[in-house]
Order: sequence, then structure tokens, then C-alpha cells
Amino acid sequence: MLRHTETLGRAAGKSDETIGYWGVLVGESLYWIFAGRRLNQPVRLSSVIRQMMEIGILAIPFVSLFSATIGIILAIQGIYPR
Repeated sequence: MLRHTETLGRAAGKSDETIGYWGVLVGESLYWIFAGRRLNQPVRLSSVIRQMMEIGILAIPFVSLFSATIGIILAIQGIYPR
């Protein structure tokens, strides 16, 4: 029983940490969106969109290649009985 409680506590702690990181990211993003103009560092929407494309959309071929490779490896390993 103690082992399950400890596992649950660790999982809850990690999720709190993740939520905290997301909160900091959102907070800093909102800060620069609203305070950037006042500090003469406005957010350039075209730069944001370009970076989103580079990070997300242009990564799809690599992700597809890696997924196919992992699928092939798992299929080969599944051929041999234990």
C-alpha cells in the first residue's frame, strides 16, 4: 500500500512541476506580448509564425521517418517467438 501511495505522490509532484513550467512559459509570453511595445521590443507576428513553422510543420517528415523506422524495428522483433 505504501508503495502505491509513494508512486502516486511522485507522479503528482512531477505533474505539478510540469504545470509550473507551462505557467512560467505562458506568463513570460503574455508579458512580452503586452510589455514589449512599451519596452521598444514588440513581438513580431511574422517571426513567431516562421518559428512555429520551423519547429512544428517542417519537422513532420523527420517524425514520420523516425516513426516508420521504429515500426519496422518492432515488426522485425515481433517475428521471432519468445
